[in-house]
Amino acid sequence: MIKGIDESEFDYLNESLGNPISRQEFLNGETAILQYAGFEIPEEWIGTTVPFSIGNQMQEITIGAINYGDYYGATVNCGANLIVSENYIKTLPSNPFILSLTIKYEQSYEIETEKEIKNIIKTSPYRNDLLSISKYDDMKTIQDSQSGMFEIGTTISLLLLLVGMLNYINTMANSMQNRKLTFSIMESVGMSKKQIKKLLIREGILYASGSVFITLTIGTAITYFIFQSMNYMKIPFSIPVVPLVCAILFVLIICILTPIVTYKKIIKNRSIAQRLREYE
Repeated sequence: MIKGIDESEFDYLNESLGNPISRQEFLNGETAILQYAGFEIPEEWIGTTVPFSIGNQMQEITIGAINYGDYYGATVNCGANLIVSENYIKTLPSNPFILSLTIKYEQSYEIETEKEIKNIIKTSPYRNDLLSISKYDDMKTIQDSQSGMFEIGTTISLLLLLVGMLNYINTMANSMQNRKLTFSIMESVGMSKKQIKKLLIREGILYASGSVFITLTIGTAITYFIFQSMNYMKIPFSIPVVPLVCAILFVLIICILTPIVTYKKIIKNRSIAQRLREYE
């Protein structure tokens, strides 16, 4: 099978090859890319000339590189494919039988273009013999499945957030209870409640900063590793900036308010003398 591609498609394919070939030689029809998914082809074949038949005439072309993907395959289990320049195909003395056609949209997942192409296929007199595989349909299928996964993931994240928040509040409350005497002594030697609150705010900021630092470093590294291990569709890794910033602000607010609220409940507007008598 012979697969013709245009200049932009060649540039994309050539970047993925281990040994890129000359652009001009490919466009002139001097070299071709041998595509054979699932089978290893000897490297010695690169640079050799391959003969092929077009109609009743024999042609030949030099193999410039080998591609093991299946995207450019015309059919399944029908042997290797020669990927050549579409301009070169036009120079061949034959009226080729088009077995497969690859269409790339100028704008990815363009719905109007998708509708036009599907309408062409639907109204074609050969529609019963045509098989259409659409990446737009694949995307919609994935989005439908992701909606349920997103809800489950959001629920799990909220539960983990709740558990972590309750754990922090409980830890901070116990810490404040154990430091009641310390706060009372600090006030008795001249430290004001305002200064104690500033101290607690700084402690909360330090707790929040440590949590955010671990999340952005170790947490991001673990997330990236898990994402790439399951990224069979080669989707670029990205971080949702807005939700992440909102989560950081929420953590910061919780870490600041918890010690202040706990401190207010501990002192309960009692005087320093009353609080110190509890430890006599």
